[in-house]
Amino acid sequence: MILSIGIPTYNRARMLEDSLNNVASQITEDLVSKVSIVVSDNSSTDNTSVIVNKVKQKYSDVEIIYHKHESNLGYDKNVNSLFSLSLSDYVMPLGDDDGLEDNAIKKIVKHLEEQKNVSVFYISNNNYSLSLSILKKKLVNKIKRKMKIVK
Repeated sequence: MILSIGIPTYNRARMLEDSLNNVASQITEDLVSKVSIVVSDNSSTDNTSVIVNKVKQKYSDVEIIYHKHESNLGYDKNVNSLFSLSLSDYVMPLGDDDGLEDNAIKKIVKHLEEQKNVSVFYISNNNYSLSLSILKKKLVNKIKRKMKIVK
């Protein structure tokens, strides 16, 4: 595996489902052997495990590793555990309420395969939520200009 998308979560199953579907849908047949998803559950008391299993069934070809901690470790340790749970060369943490633009994973993997000396990579943020991701970037920028948000 080249890349694991690591998602730390705690009691946000509803948002996690959107995020998992967004990521898993981008792991196409040519990426199945290169990309996995790792979910580190910080001892949630909601239906997080049910949601993860639902997405695992929907995307059965995609490797989705789910680990639920016995007790709440705190945010930092939960994020750190993503790195030990992953078997990939690279781990990209992603918030449980975040998504990626279409084809983002394919572009990331292509770059990592081409650049053999990469130790760290950074993905810029478009500053809009997954629920707004259906809007075209042009529309989002128009809204930002109207709200006078400077990037």
